[in-house]
Amino acid sequence: MMNKGIVMDIKKHSVVVLTPNGEFITCKRKGDSCMIGEEISFDEQEQKASHFSIPSFLKPASILVACFLFAVLFFYNQPEEKVFAYVSVDINPSLEVSVTKDFRVIDLQACNDDGRRILKELKQWENKQLQEVVRTIIQQSQEDKYLTNDKQVMLTAVAKDKALEPQLEKAMKELKKEYELKHITVEYQSSTMQVRENARKAGIGTGVYIKQENEKNKSLTPPATPPNPVENEEEVQSQPESSPDASMDLSPVDEKKYEKQEQKEQKKTEEQPSKQIKENNGRGSQQENRGNQQENNSRESQQGNNGKQQENNGRGSQQGNNGKQQENNGRGSQQGNNGKQQENNGRGSQQGNNGNGQGNNGRGSQQGNNGNKQGNNGRGSQQGNNGNKQGNNGRGSQQGNNGNKQGNNGRGSQQGNNGNKQGNNGRGSQQGNNGNKQGNNGRGSQQGNNGNKQGNNGRGSQQGNNGNKQGNNGRGSQQGNNGNKQGNNGRGSQQGNNGNGQGNNGRGSQQGNNGNKQGNNGRGSQQGNNGNGQGNNGRESQKGNNGNQQGNNGRGSQQGNNGNQQGSNGRGSQKENDGNEQGNNGRGSQQENRGHQQGNEKKNQ
Repeated sequence: MMNKGIVMDIKKHSVVVLTPNGEFITCKRKGDSCMIGEEISFDEQEQKASHFSIPSFLKPASILVACFLFAVLFFYNQPEEKVFAYVSVDINPSLEVSVTKDFRVIDLQACNDDGRRILKELKQWENKQLQEVVRTIIQQSQEDKYLTNDKQVMLTAVAKDKALEPQLEKAMKELKKEYELKHITVEYQSSTMQVRENARKAGIGTGVYIKQENEKNKSLTPPATPPNPVENEEEVQSQPESSPDASMDLSPVDEKKYEKQEQKEQKKTEEQPSKQIKENNGRGSQQENRGNQQENNSRESQQGNNGKQQENNGRGSQQGNNGKQQENNGRGSQQGNNGKQQENNGRGSQQGNNGNGQGNNGRGSQQGNNGNKQGNNGRGSQQGNNGNKQGNNGRGSQQGNNGNKQGNNGRGSQQGNNGNKQGNNGRGSQQGNNGNKQGNNGRGSQQGNNGNKQGNNGRGSQQGNNGNKQGNNGRGSQQGNNGNKQGNNGRGSQQGNNGNGQGNNGRGSQQGNNGNKQGNNGRGSQQGNNGNGQGNNGRESQKGNNGNQQGNNGRGSQQGNNGNQQGSNGRGSQKENDGNEQGNNGRGSQQENRGHQQGNEKKNQ
């Protein structure tokens, strides 16, 4: 009778078999084919008598032990699968895939904490193909928001067998092309076992390790050395000296320009922020430079510049700048500027403005330059520049500029600027400028400037100048400036200027300006400018400004100027003015000049 059992022991001529009944039976060995744990069939008649039998209560336990031994021996005898390559998948999660020769995944390990989170969520990856497992890792990283549009997938392959590298590279490049269509960047690179070991010691993926090493190498690479700046500087400095013949032909203005440039270079080496030395402005230039401690000019302003030791402005320039020791302004310049020790302004200049330390100019102002410690100019003012310690100019004011020690203004200038120790204003100038420590100008005032020891105003000037320590001008007043030590204004004159310590001018007054040590204005004169020791100007006078020792009026000027020791004008005469030692009036002038000790004029329409 045949029976079955599990081989428990093999001897030279017999085997010990465990039967299903829990009995150990010794039987003959048949060949060398049986193994321990193998189930065999044997003939009970050929079996040898066993020396013992298992008690019945131990039979179930013996069966379990036999099954355990069978399972252990089965897996123990299985051959171990060999790893042929490692593929590191680095996103922010980093995982390493171990594959066999046929690219089956037999191991998957995480290289960082994010990788361990992804690994816990992956299922059924064993014995899957490499490409399939990589797709699963990428998909899970997208779902967990690790892989976004600004990140990429780095695949790094390390093959133990070099013959496997071409096949591995082909598989990875196929994945790269596949994900390019999905707008996901996949990069592939190969590495060595040594680099992989270094990455494992660092606790990071192989791809991350390679990236970090590359960044370290870039940071250690020295930058390219720039050309020697000293040599370049010497070359630049040597250029002006290379042509002595050309330098001999330079005009005096150009020579001064080079001197100023050398001074600029010295200031730059001393790292001084302010531009104390300005160069010349060329002909037709719209804007000139800004001086020392000057505030910002607002947008669209045509004028707002001052500077120390400024050079000449070219002809036709819209802006002729100001500053200490300024040179002459060219003819026809729209700006004839002012400053300390300023020279003459060119003919026809519209503006002759500014001192040191100018304040800000308002937006869109045609002229917004200021003197020393000047306040801000209002928006839209055509001219709102002031002298030393001058107050703010109101909005819409046409002119409010001041200067110290200003030179003469040229003929026909629309702006004849005034200052301390100012020279004569040219013929036909529309503006006679201001002096030191002026008060604020009211809004919309046409002129609110003052001058200390001011010189004569040219013939035909629409605006006379003002004195020292002037008070504030009221709103809307065309002129409300005051002078120091002023005398009386004549009766019935449209000019009502004030003396020392004068108060504010009332609103709507057309002119209230006076000079220092100014002469008297005649009664009822349309032009009642003042000289030395001037009397008071009456209310409603249109013009009351004149200085002592005034120069000649040019042809066609709208306003004639007045001299000292002039004769009297009769009452009611529209034009009866002439004085002793007066300068000549040009042809076609609309206004004759009036002098010191002039008679009254009564306006007769």
